[in-house]
Amino acid sequence: TKLKELEVKVKVREDDLKDTQVQFFETKKQLQEIQQSNTQKEKIALGKIVRDQKEEIERLKGEKERLYADLIKSRNELKDKSDEASKRLEAMEKERIALEERNKSFQVN
Repeated sequence: TKLKELEVKVKVREDDLKDTQVQFFETKKQLQEIQQSNTQKEKIALGKIVRDQKEEIERLKGEKERLYADLIKSRNELKDKSDEASKRLEAMEKERIALEERNKSFQVN
């Protein structure tokens, strides 16, 4: 169902976010180590990687939030449809009872 698909997408994005965050912290640690070794080229390269990973983390966070919003929206739509179906079923049940009563009155006459 759409709800399950969204839940899977959210889980995948959460996993992607965690993986990217782990990579970010590992790269940041490497950057700190390289900064101590004072190699300018490596500093620049890792600095760019860190910036790129920060951007990716922000992008994934935004996507995760959008997916959560879609999930909540889908859940609400599903609940609304369920409520509507319950009301229709209740109305049909009342109509059935009324028809049975009317049928009984015809049978008596």
